[in-house]
Amino acid sequence: MTSINIIIPPSPWLISDTDIPWLGVLYLSAYLKNHGIGVEVTDLAGVDLETWVPKKYRYYGITGTSAHFPQIRDISYKILKMYPSAIIIAGGPHATLAPFHLLKYSAVDVCIQGPGEERLLNFLKDGIHTMPDGVIWWDKETPGALKIKPMSILSESYNMAVLPDYEAIDFKKYLPSQTYKYLLGVVNEATIFTTLGCPFRCNFCAQHKMRSKMRHIPLADVERNITYLKTKYKVKLFYISDDTFGFEKSRFGDLCDLFKKKKITWHCLLRADLAQKSRLEVMKDSGCIGIVYGFETGSDKILKAMNKGVTAKQNYEAAELTHKLGMKVRGQMVVGFPGETNKTISETEHFIANAPVDHWGIHTFQPFPGSDVWENPEKYKIKIDKNTDFSDWHTIGKPGEKVGSLKVQKWVEHLRNVAGIRNIERVCE
Repeated sequence: MTSINIIIPPSPWLISDTDIPWLGVLYLSAYLKNHGIGVEVTDLAGVDLETWVPKKYRYYGITGTSAHFPQIRDISYKILKMYPSAIIIAGGPHATLAPFHLLKYSAVDVCIQGPGEERLLNFLKDGIHTMPDGVIWWDKETPGALKIKPMSILSESYNMAVLPDYEAIDFKKYLPSQTYKYLLGVVNEATIFTTLGCPFRCNFCAQHKMRSKMRHIPLADVERNITYLKTKYKVKLFYISDDTFGFEKSRFGDLCDLFKKKKITWHCLLRADLAQKSRLEVMKDSGCIGIVYGFETGSDKILKAMNKGVTAKQNYEAAELTHKLGMKVRGQMVVGFPGETNKTISETEHFIANAPVDHWGIHTFQPFPGSDVWENPEKYKIKIDKNTDFSDWHTIGKPGEKVGSLKVQKWVEHLRNVAGIRNIERVCE
């Protein structure tokens, strides 16, 4: 039986990299196993790569964001040194959005772009030359040359695994609430998806390049997932990790009905322009106790440059209404987007000081591959070193982590001080 070792890299810059599990890997593992592929998942969260010794496999798969590139690189070179004939496959955000960078600066042999289930299954069963699209690899017959089958809109008709392969890792270490312990204290918390993809096009984000077509997980599968997590892992709090929860009206009602039926307590991500009173009341009635909003900035100028599609006033009103209805509000802010000035920072300072928000996450902007800023830097009057090793491209992290220019670092520190005890870093101490 063909087997593959799928590796989850560590995230050493995070306050904790056992906060939210890599559900994409667990869905992939379940899918491959359902189709006769042997899978071992190596979860390196919290592991020092210097001490890690890979087991021998013919095939290895590595996932990761652009911020994980240093870890992907180091993992791939360690595998190459120990097992030179192994085939190293990369998937996930960086492999999808910056495959040429990944192939050039690591020991990765193959990049599989976008949703990886069918593509990886076909490769493991039939070899690379039968792959339909979305694959980039080194041509062994012409050293130094790449072969490219560009990613197109792939059919989403394949059947996802109903449940992620939770038992492929030590899932229990992810259960205690960490970042979101301000909601219920330290209880067993689990992350689930109900929809994959995002219909919006913010200029700092590349989610629409990861998955060109929205995919709704069947309600029956969502229900089964909830039941499994409640029964096996005694989960008390569910984080709905969709990029924007319930943006389709009919789907929204069905999900809230399901959550109410299952009697779960949950929280989610939402946009301010979807925070109508009627919608929020339904969410509250179905068990929602907290909402995370990507407010991003207090400046309308920067919101427009981001193509966010909302105003600072809408953001404030969303926070106010959510808070009045009795749900906790967490606001996420991005500092240093092109065009940021002392004036726009002053506007953000005023927003943070006055908005009825329980906790703030204040993060550094990074022009990630696939975003409009990365692809069109001249439009934003900036330059990007696209040969970077991404070693300081994380946006969030442990207290004291310094990323971005000195000016941006000062802005971030100032705004965190304005947030004071509401700064999420304080919550996680």
